[in-house]
Amino acid sequence: RGDPEIAVAIRARNRPMWPFGLDFTAGGMTDATRGADGSWTYDTRYDTMIREAGEELGIDVTNFKVVELSSWVPADGYNSVSTVYGIVWPEGVPVPHDDKEIDSIKWMSITTAVDSIRNGAVVKPDFARWLLAIDSELIQTISKMVDE
Repeated sequence: RGDPEIAVAIRARNRPMWPFGLDFTAGGMTDATRGADGSWTYDTRYDTMIREAGEELGIDVTNFKVVELSSWVPADGYNSVSTVYGIVWPEGVPVPHDDKEIDSIKWMSITTAVDSIRNGAVVKPDFARWLLAIDSELIQTISKMVDE
């Protein structure tokens, strides 16, 4: 597979920012909990991905093949790390989603998604940065993930 497909979320019309924009299918912040002694414990990025996929897609991703595709520190002034995970999804099975957050999910080749951005599609900025930074090595990783 030279140009694998990815599930792209189309944000709901009622979203205050980027309505109908292209986005990741699920995402969120890592939870932190303060203990009785005042110390903090944090979910791992993987734990966060499992929780968010459950909340936003209604699925238990521990039943699927999951691979960390990329990770970066955003240049947006936040002290955070963004991580993108790939989940191998059964062909022909619709991806469930929360209608309050997502209007629909479309399967697009990476080239089509990038072309959509370059042609002026509304897109959430972190999703655009990730898509535009995809290189041939990451495409090979995604293709191998799907083929295995």
